[in-house]
Amino acid sequence: MYTVNEFGLGSLEAGSIILTHPERLGGFLELSMDCPGDEFAPNVDDGHDAKIFSGTPNYGFDIGGIKYRIYDFSAISGRSGSATGFLPTGV
Repeated sequence: MYTVNEFGLGSLEAGSIILTHPERLGGFLELSMDCPGDEFAPNVDDGHDAKIFSGTPNYGFDIGGIKYRIYDFSAISGRSGSATGFLPTGV
């Protein structure tokens, strides 16, 4: 749930944050960043040629550095948080 002036950041925006502030994902105890502004639909359909959005992109820390991956919605855990942005009120 977002507030009135809040929106989810996508992979591009979250990746830009990580490029300019790599310390944001500095270790295993730091939260990973979900990118709720993007959704992922594998090449699968429900039998009616309709795409199923089943995952969200995520940036996290792994052995060797930062890792980009797609997590299935069913794999939600307390190890990541949604990256969001805010617009000023009155815009």
